[in-house]
Amino acid sequence: MTQTSYNPTADGLLRVSKSSFMLYNTCPRKYWWQHIGLPDIREPPTPEMIRGTNIHKIAEAVLTTDGAEKVRKKAYKMLKDMDMHITDMFMDETLASLDEQIRKQFGEYEVIMCEEKISALDDKHNVMLVGSLDGVLRFWHTDDEGNEHEYIALVEVKTGNWSTGKLGRTRRELCFYTKLLHHHSGLMPTHFLYITPDYNPQQDAYKMVDDFRSKKNKHVVQSDIRSGVAWMERINPRSINAFMKAYDRTIEGIQSLDFNIRWNDYYCGQYCSYMVQCEPEMMGLADDPTKEEQG
Repeated sequence: MTQTSYNPTADGLLRVSKSSFMLYNTCPRKYWWQHIGLPDIREPPTPEMIRGTNIHKIAEAVLTTDGAEKVRKKAYKMLKDMDMHITDMFMDETLASLDEQIRKQFGEYEVIMCEEKISALDDKHNVMLVGSLDGVLRFWHTDDEGNEHEYIALVEVKTGNWSTGKLGRTRRELCFYTKLLHHHSGLMPTHFLYITPDYNPQQDAYKMVDDFRSKKNKHVVQSDIRSGVAWMERINPRSINAFMKAYDRTIEGIQSLDFNIRWNDYYCGQYCSYMVQCEPEMMGLADDPTKEEQG
């Protein structure tokens, strides 16, 4: 087990990150265990988590370096320095190729933020929002009639498997970052850009690409390498409205100390280390530890 630097009540002010928001929405009790019941304990990072962190570093190098050849050289050097697995030997090429295709399809961009930690006060709820943004890009695009358009895209790099379910969860995460960014600097993103370097349409699900591409204000580009897809969509107000309802419920739940168990046989058995604490309570063999803490 390792310690965490995240403190949800630093300086007496509730701090909410993207991860803690998503965690509470998954299970309020797991949030309690992780941030209140056992706040200094974390499971050690998995190989997948370490790999994801390294690929984020490569993606940062790609986004902040001008010139395709320079991008490739810088990313390749980072890949060698990290001594990443042989299966990732083309990751620098994949990300560099995706960057080229993004520029061709969506226009040149200016990097506003990249892997930057920010925080901002939500005055309405008296909550400090915190987060680390993968990227905020300002694009310029000229349409077929010669009209210039400017838009701001929030970027999220996602490694590993990619599915419609994961897309939905990532969209909600970026809704959180939209709120954080607006409170922080007044910027209001217009698009979400998901970069999935591991996604291979031939092996995974090409139907997902076709379905996404067929919808209004949604676009897909693929790298020239065997894997790697970038998904761009205009932010749908319905996504923001649904997020805001969940956000209000989350803040109200945390502030009112509502940490109920949201049991799911599959999720809890597969992904929750605190499951053994919940089962006795659900069977009436143990008391609710959150009430003991409040008392």
